[in-house]
Amino acid sequence: MKSKLPGQRADRMSAAPSCIHEAQTRKPTPPCQRRLFAGIASAAIACAILGMGCSRESASPRVSNHISLQKVSTAQGANSVMSLEIGNTTPVAALSVVIGWNPAIARFDSVSWNNGRAKSIAVKTATADPVLGRVLLAVLPLTEPAVAPGEGAWATLYFTAVGSSGTSTAIDSTRYYPRGRTQMIDAQGRPIAFEFLKGQIDIK
Repeated sequence: MKSKLPGQRADRMSAAPSCIHEAQTRKPTPPCQRRLFAGIASAAIACAILGMGCSRESASPRVSNHISLQKVSTAQGANSVMSLEIGNTTPVAALSVVIGWNPAIARFDSVSWNNGRAKSIAVKTATADPVLGRVLLAVLPLTEPAVAPGEGAWATLYFTAVGSSGTSTAIDSTRYYPRGRTQMIDAQGRPIAFEFLKGQIDIK
């Protein structure tokens, strides 16, 4: 049988009341800290709504509402076709998507809305800045009803691979002030929280 050091049992017994006393005398979280925690949560929600600084690699969406781009591979100098996919559980009345890429690797050529879910909406625009490697895509209904919940392509994007073989560029949501930002709007004019899944162009 192992011998106990003098005072060992007493130390263990005296530790328990100390823990109990600490739990009983712990002060509630001050209001200023509660506001700080709420602010952190609000910032996370705003990040999801605006779709900036919180994108993920292109993959199966983890949330119901999402905007996603594909990962494609193409030869140097060849055209690259990428689908802009939208998933929504709430009717979408308006949509704007700002994407950016490395203009030394890819050049944006055009966008087609013909076979997308937004083809019935009258106003669809694409404002490109080839120097910065940015394009603002917008779907703005006039009197048309909101796009019903569903999942699928809204538009097809066309790029040309101008970089050298072995290079790649992400196609990601990015800030594009003052012209617009990435957002989904419902029929009441309220923003819809969503996840943005970025795409990529790889040059063989």
